Amino acid sequence: MLKTKEEVLRATDKRLKATIERCVALETHGEKGEPADWPLRVALGRPSADELAQNMAVVSDYVARLRTWESDAGFEVTWTQRQAGGLQVIPTHVVVRDVDVAAHMLGRDAERRLAMLRERAGRIRESSPGLDASETEHVLRATKAWGDVDFTLLLDAGRWFADHDARGLTPRQVPLAGFHAKWLNARQRRSLVAMLAGKEGLGLLEPPASVAFSYLDERHLEGGGRRFDLYVLGDTWFLPYRPDVAVIVENKDSYRYFPTFSRGVCIFGAGWSGASHVRELPWLRDVAHVFYWGDMDADGLEILNGYREGGLDVSSILMDLPSYRKYEQFGTSAATGKRALETRVCKDLPCLTAGERKLYDLLCDPAHKGHRRVEQERIPLEDARAALSEALRPH
Repeated sequence: MLKTKEEVLRATDKRLKATIERCVALETHGEKGEPADWPLRVALGRPSADELAQNMAVVSDYVARLRTWESDAGFEVTWTQRQAGGLQVIPTHVVVRDVDVAAHMLGRDAERRLAMLRERAGRIRESSPGLDASETEHVLRATKAWGDVDFTLLLDAGRWFADHDARGLTPRQVPLAGFHAKWLNARQRRSLVAMLAGKEGLGLLEPPASVAFSYLDERHLEGGGRRFDLYVLGDTWFLPYRPDVAVIVENKDSYRYFPTFSRGVCIFGAGWSGASHVRELPWLRDVAHVFYWGDMDADGLEILNGYREGGLDVSSILMDLPSYRKYEQFGTSAATGKRALETRVCKDLPCLTAGERKLYDLLCDPAHKGHRRVEQERIPLEDARAALSEALRPH
């Protein structure tokens, strides 16, 4: 009938999470926030006169508890008069003035987070005074899950690069005192450091991308040929035989142990990066039949669509509804860290076939009760080899 305390808190939490970094950044720079951000007005609902009259005792108790909560939490309540067995004063909205009130309503964790962001925003302003409010907000959002040590290192790196030129060095060669060698390897960190330093970029050398693949041709292997190879993008290349078939996989076990296949190669796609890297293999454009075999989950099908959008003419194996039905018993609904796989919002994937799209829609459907992921390595490799042979068979 009227919104519960839990519903009001959920609405407040949602607004706070969406705006807290922006509000803190603007506050630190002495600017005002967007009028649409705060105050937040949470409508409590508008029960009918009959509902009010029939539940007046419940409404009276609700009003008493709301007044107590209002006094404790610091928000405001708007009221109206309604006829329901006499003139009654009924609450219409909870009005949350700003982030401070919202954090107080939500409790200690929210208050600590707000205090932490304010402290960090002040340190950013002091360390990199040239940043504007939007840039400060960007740094706060990007580092919201960082610990204090990494955040302090970020500010230190920003100050160092503001005064030094490290162009021509690799990230691991930069002489930053107190940093471990791999700290600058992450591209996001380098981007934030450049922003804090007031530079377009750091000019560091990017390690060349590479693609791992394995040879599957039985005659080649029996003749003593190597099984595994690595192509560094931009390098010269030579293959011991011209492949007729290439299968791109996402699991290292699948890449390492894929069964022999006449004039075939198996390419390790390495997830989302594969869509940009694999298509740069200079010999791949001459391969007659290119296949993609990934996990049967939303990510796998989105990656498949990405290959095609990138211009690679690739077919799929074991990525349709019949395959899912056959192997679903080996699936999982858990993500990394034992978290449940979240329901995905379906994306517009124009390059999927009708059969692939049916599987994607099923795996994204909130009502789907089955597993949302069948990992590639759970499917026997001989089954994959058979699926590859069947896909090559004239129909």
